[in-house]
Amino acid sequence: MMFDLEMVTRITAGKVSPRSANCPLQGVSTDSRSVTEGQLFIPLRGPRFDGHEFFSQAVSRGAAACLSEDIVDGLSIPVVKVDDTLRALGDLAAAYRQNLRGPLIGITGSSGKTTTKEMLASILSQKNPGLKTAGNFNNLIGLPLTLFELQPEHCWAVIEMGTSALGEIERLTEIAAPDIGVITNVGPAHLETLKGLAGVARAKGELFAGLHGGTAVVNLDDQRVTQLPVANGVARVTFGVDPQAQIRASDLLLLPDRVEFCLHGDGKTHMVELAVPGQHNVSNALAAAATAHILSVPMEDIVTGLQQFSPAAGRMVQSELPGGGVLLDDSYNSNPMSAAAGLEVLRLQNCRGQKIAVLGDMLELGERAEQHHQDLGRRAADCAELIIAVGQYAGAICQGAASVGMPDARLIQSADSEAAVDVVLSRIECGDGVLVKGSRGVHLETLVEAIKTHVVTHCGQED
Repeated sequence: MMFDLEMVTRITAGKVSPRSANCPLQGVSTDSRSVTEGQLFIPLRGPRFDGHEFFSQAVSRGAAACLSEDIVDGLSIPVVKVDDTLRALGDLAAAYRQNLRGPLIGITGSSGKTTTKEMLASILSQKNPGLKTAGNFNNLIGLPLTLFELQPEHCWAVIEMGTSALGEIERLTEIAAPDIGVITNVGPAHLETLKGLAGVARAKGELFAGLHGGTAVVNLDDQRVTQLPVANGVARVTFGVDPQAQIRASDLLLLPDRVEFCLHGDGKTHMVELAVPGQHNVSNALAAAATAHILSVPMEDIVTGLQQFSPAAGRMVQSELPGGGVLLDDSYNSNPMSAAAGLEVLRLQNCRGQKIAVLGDMLELGERAEQHHQDLGRRAADCAELIIAVGQYAGAICQGAASVGMPDARLIQSADSEAAVDVVLSRIECGDGVLVKGSRGVHLETLVEAIKTHVVTHCGQED
């Protein structure tokens, strides 16, 4: 049971028509195509859509009531008029969030948000059921919809918070009211709207600033995070490889398919073996471990949860390929920080053949986008023998690689992901190691299955 219409009207400060209308509501939907019987339909407006055009479809699918920014006549169900349906969605989610009796953890950062969320959920789910953000439901629409998934049996919630503009995380924090806030790092992402690293830091720092009591989980290895102000009355717990960190890692062993390290906390030391490679994943694991430690999870259970973790689709998922090769699918998203981490993992590979970096555009980098892509090319030239650059900034990537001496014959440009399929398949050979990395808008995920199918077909089951 969600709310009744009277509660919705009160929470949103709306005006209901007919005036005396009230009914129970069985959920919330912002999509007229997926409305189910008894739900409240909340139409949203955006640059290319207006949910207010689909009231009749929502009614036909069983909506019990709807919100609207406009006066609506002729509907057979009650309408609550509000000033802003997106804000009303958030206000309703904030009220519903109060049903959770356990801790809610908010996670943001320029990279590593999803992996940290998955690692923490892996730890916490050993003992009790809970809720975690699904997919990319981390914005002003997705986060409220995630909170509406809370059930009475949930003992915790791990909520991801994304942003591309100042004020977004402030509002997300207001809605979710986290008990613990985690900022994984601050790096060059969404520079087009946040106007530089200082803007990124301010945007991410809205999580710490919005905490009311509780704890801020601070990456001691990231100076931009350590400098962020924490609200009065909020405790700080630090993590990192820095010797001063309260939860820290030492003795890192970076291997092609995994990473091992010593986890230190509470005067105890435990060996951890993560089933994903890369030093950046040690930082993600420490963020998850520090948060679990705050929640009084025993270190032994933290280690078990971390070792049971497996990455989400498109986030450094490794696939062994016939012929001794490997595919590193890191295609979900990209920015300079995460792309550099992906290339370091490619460097670690001990494949029989050549190392190929398939690099798509890193979007939303603003006026310095060209320079960031040139820098990526220079870094890639140090980690790969062949670079296939995809998208608008393919030329900049290749220019950067060429500037440090990579031969033109090993630099290939492709206009888009569709054209890149044929290019990649024509160059990949048995035993090659391939990294696929790019922003979501480039759609490099289409390459991943094509590569697997091609290699299986052409390389069979060679050792």
